[in-house]
Amino acid sequence: MIPLAVSRFGSAGGAALRWLVRGALCLLCLMVPAVAAEKAPPSSITVVIDDTYPPYIFRTADGALNGILKDTWDLWSAKTGIRVDLRAMDWGKARQIMEAGQADVIDTLFKTPEREAIYDFSPPYATIDVPIFFHKSISGISDANTLQGFAIGVKSGDACIEWLEERAIRTLKRYPSYESIIDAAANAEIRVFCIDQPPASYFLYKKSLDGEFRQTAPLYSGQPHWAVAKGNTALFNIIAEGFAKISEAERHKIEARWMGTSILGGDRKYLDMITAALEVVGGAIVVLGIWTWMLRRQVTARTGELVTALEALKTSEARIRTIFDSVNDAIFIHDLSTGAILAVNRRMLEMYGYASEAEVISQPVSAFSEGTPPYDDDTAQKWMQKAAAGEPQVFEWWAKTKSGQLFWVEVGMRRALVDGATERLLVVARDISERKQADLALAERSQALERSNADLEQFAYVASHDLREPLRMVSSFVSLLERRYNGQLDGPGQEYIAYAKEGALRMDALVRDLLEFSRVGRVADPPVLLPLGEIVAQAIRSTRSAIDEAKAEIEVSCDLPALVCSGDELVRLFQNLISNAVKFRPSDRATLIRVGWEQRGPEQVFFVSDNGIGIDPAYFERIFKIFHRLHTRDKYDGTGIGLSICKKIVERHKGRIWVESEPGQGTTFFFTLKDLA
Repeated sequence: MIPLAVSRFGSAGGAALRWLVRGALCLLCLMVPAVAAEKAPPSSITVVIDDTYPPYIFRTADGALNGILKDTWDLWSAKTGIRVDLRAMDWGKARQIMEAGQADVIDTLFKTPEREAIYDFSPPYATIDVPIFFHKSISGISDANTLQGFAIGVKSGDACIEWLEERAIRTLKRYPSYESIIDAAANAEIRVFCIDQPPASYFLYKKSLDGEFRQTAPLYSGQPHWAVAKGNTALFNIIAEGFAKISEAERHKIEARWMGTSILGGDRKYLDMITAALEVVGGAIVVLGIWTWMLRRQVTARTGELVTALEALKTSEARIRTIFDSVNDAIFIHDLSTGAILAVNRRMLEMYGYASEAEVISQPVSAFSEGTPPYDDDTAQKWMQKAAAGEPQVFEWWAKTKSGQLFWVEVGMRRALVDGATERLLVVARDISERKQADLALAERSQALERSNADLEQFAYVASHDLREPLRMVSSFVSLLERRYNGQLDGPGQEYIAYAKEGALRMDALVRDLLEFSRVGRVADPPVLLPLGEIVAQAIRSTRSAIDEAKAEIEVSCDLPALVCSGDELVRLFQNLISNAVKFRPSDRATLIRVGWEQRGPEQVFFVSDNGIGIDPAYFERIFKIFHRLHTRDKYDGTGIGLSICKKIVERHKGRIWVESEPGQGTTFFFTLKDLA
């Protein structure tokens, strides 16, 4: 896109000079010999252009097209007799139309290496700064290196997209026009955007957002051109000849209409009067007058250069100070050799409770520290010496305000160029008091949760252990009743005794599994290095009767690794998984169980798979919860604790467990294990 040169050519004299240079360059283009064969000029040309680039080109409230380029192309048409079909539209669409060969000329175009391959460009007619704009609530954005991670609003087809992507910045959010970018910023859709300086100033002020956004130093400066398709020399010369016919006065009149006129507009008339007067002065007076005039012009020019340089320096200093004070962290700038404080920003004064920079500069470094080791002056000096030696430092610090209030900060120290030439020690402090309080509260809650879990595990162990004794008593007396009154009770009486025995047995199994669950991680053999092949073999021996009854076949990988683990717990893990594979077997095919492992990146993933009845994916999470069952007891017995025990054993060994299954096809339980040592 064309950056508008308002800041570079603020006066009418400057604008006239720009148009004069443009006309001269266009005349220069006419000197290039034509390569293509001459042919009659066209009766009309189609020019595509952006429609939202004030004051060069924009639409009024009623949709009418206005601006400097609109008037300029109208005048060009009048001078050449060639009708201009000026089509203002979305910039991305304008480029598509031009590159598809559906337009003759494209205006407001930046020159880039990619575009030079497909266009012949006119000389530039302006030079514009292109900065990054960001919301005042954001700090830390100063150049391309600080844009990583931000969503950046850009205009489709804009040259800044190529500039940003060349620097590996691809978090771009495209909009059809500059005005739509500003509207998105007003609606908080974006907080950072890249727009040429003039339209950004126009739209931000128009929408009352000029106080809400700040800007960086220019990322780069660009120049607008008109251009034709590569190699279309005949058309290029026709357009250049037409612009050469537009006089300086005509250009000045167009620009004055849209940019205003300078209060120095009478300078030309004044100089003409002086020139006329000098022509009537004779001999020596003429020579003396010319000599004096030339000296005065040199002094004026030199003075103007100095004033311009001074103003530019003041503007640059003000911009840097604005950015410096807009950062949301406290910043100290120290002398690299002595460590003395040279400057601080506004946020530092607010954070530490000081009224002015002068008050801070007079303080020693110890005034901003808690005061006792390791948050004392000696420790701070050691950090600063390391940073000054070229070793950036980052650490947490117990800081102190002017009133003596203590708070936590995260401190970063490094050497830095603060004015492009002088190295200083840059210290950045970020208030992390809220984070520290949250960490403390989280630690307290974690400790309370650990105590609660320990109490619950102890309760579960004691309860399950003590419950087995009365259960055995109930079971024994029910058996005595059955033997003593066998044959004397009627059908319902015998059925009631059977129910009681079944309930006692089921309760005993439930309490036994609950006791086993509570023992995981609390009552276990010490961790030692054990081959998992032996552990799997022991688990198979423990379930051999069930395996033989089901006529199941088990395949075990011969290269299972060794692990520092609790052997009893891992035997129970494999025993439970193999028992489940046997229990939930199909009735229409032989049962096949596979035990193995595989390396997935840095993890060793173990598995127990079967070709059983499978599990619906909707129940994958539910099956690991204690007491959760997927089948009724009359179909498959069990307590609903086995997989909960497996999950607890795996997590105790710093791993995770999950299941993959397809109903009717089989189930595979995957889990990872790590050394306990």
